[in-house]
Amino acid sequence: MHEPRRVVIALPRLGRWLEGFTERNGAVSAYSPTAEGLLLRTDRGGEALLHGAWHGPAPSSNEPIVAWAAGADRTVAVVLVRRGGYSIAAVELSGLDHSVRASKTDQVYVQGRTAAGGQSQQRFARRRAGQAQQLVRSAADTAVRVLLTKQPVEYAELITGGDLPLLEELLGDPRLRVLGALPRQHVAVGEPRRRTVDEAVDAARSVPIDVTNALPQAPR
Repeated sequence: MHEPRRVVIALPRLGRWLEGFTERNGAVSAYSPTAEGLLLRTDRGGEALLHGAWHGPAPSSNEPIVAWAAGADRTVAVVLVRRGGYSIAAVELSGLDHSVRASKTDQVYVQGRTAAGGQSQQRFARRRAGQAQQLVRSAADTAVRVLLTKQPVEYAELITGGDLPLLEELLGDPRLRVLGALPRQHVAVGEPRRRTVDEAVDAARSVPIDVTNALPQAPR
């Protein structure tokens, strides 16, 4: 058998990917929940390990897998912060779809690093630190307003993206303690924009799969 390779499949494409997996590797002969997720084995020796917590008995077909990966309908909080801006959003997840209930994106200038030395470098570092603090305060105020005031809902999880030190400082705000206590998933994102919220949600809902394709069948 070939060595397993990791693929990450967007949730809306998962059903079609499963069809393609069986077309290439044969019919699934066993579905086995494991500590890592759900393992599919085919009658020709192919394997696919879908990462995630599988609850309940093993399925007998591919049909329940997409619903399992989608999870229950729920509302999640999204907090994306990078030097230069932030996006905050409350997002409803329903089946394969999601909709943004409320969001706010803003840009806050934070200077890049400099190669200058001496007192100039120290002044620059202080100015840069002050700009980063302003960014964190603005993002925290927005998170309180968008997530906890305008949308006083019970969030199932927190999706974060961007600069981890800034995020940790932001979530350390006592007003956001309820968000910091949520199950959290961190994803890689570009500069925070409104569209970046959708990209972050799609990334968080994607399914990592370790695939071992069956050996090619010998010609008859």
